[in-house]
Amino acid sequence: MEFSNSPKTLTQSAVPLTALLLLSINTLVWGLNWPIQKIALSALDPWTLRTLTAGIGGLGMLLIAVFSSQSLAIPRNRIGLLILNGLLTTTGAQMLSAYGVYLINPGRASILMFTFPMWAMLLSAVLLRAHITLWQGLGVALGMGGILLLLVPDLNSVGSSPLGSALLILASISWAAGSVLTQRYSWGMPTLVLTGWQSTIGSIPIVIIAVITQPLISPLSISLDVGLALLFAVFCSSLFGMWAWFKVLTLSPAHVASVGLLAVPIVGLFTSTLLLGDPLLWNELVALVLVCGSIAIVLVLPALRRRSSSGLPS
Repeated sequence: MEFSNSPKTLTQSAVPLTALLLLSINTLVWGLNWPIQKIALSALDPWTLRTLTAGIGGLGMLLIAVFSSQSLAIPRNRIGLLILNGLLTTTGAQMLSAYGVYLINPGRASILMFTFPMWAMLLSAVLLRAHITLWQGLGVALGMGGILLLLVPDLNSVGSSPLGSALLILASISWAAGSVLTQRYSWGMPTLVLTGWQSTIGSIPIVIIAVITQPLISPLSISLDVGLALLFAVFCSSLFGMWAWFKVLTLSPAHVASVGLLAVPIVGLFTSTLLLGDPLLWNELVALVLVCGSIAIVLVLPALRRRSSSGLPS
């Protein structure tokens, strides 16, 4: 049984290859989820969709843990922290981003959401006393430049709704805070159990709001394409994606691993072009180059140097 690592063991700059693989898969899954989520939202309201993704995703992880003979017990001294973490990583991030998406373009909303690495780096420096190297700082700055470049076509729409932009940035900060909090403590639980409880606890306020404010939707009214999109959002993006992210946090510092997520909006824009016929713009190509450079500086090159100098598998 594998337990979440103490943050004291996560001081290396190089990300293990296992974490790089999970980050790569997650980038594709979460990137694909933006256009696929748009298909699901053609028939479902955001609150119902988030209820299903967070609620079923969390309960699914706990169910898998039970079938794999993992204990669902929560250490008594971690119950309060677990509730706080669930509110940050699930409730705060999901609810704030849901309102933000109502106010600005959903595609650009995803870009604001993935200012996450900058907040993760700042919070890691403050809360974890993490050592931020010059190359890591430059890599994040390069990647953030690429992310901001994606906003060029919609600067007017973002500026016309400062509340929506502010809510999405707060959602990103909430997610970053929960991720850093995960690394601050040794939880005494397997990653699957920890993530399952965080998602389940965090989904409770979302479910309550959805039940109060949204009408019930008959499963028979859902078309095949919407049903398939919903299955992807629940099982791939939420269940696997959240587990994979928190698994990465047991292997690498949050401020380093989060750089890999800078590619998610890029994947989302490119897959939107393929699946939804959205146009591909010059700034998106330049942003792709900047983000790839950022990932290479912070993640790939340190991992290669580590393998070369140690001669051991990462």
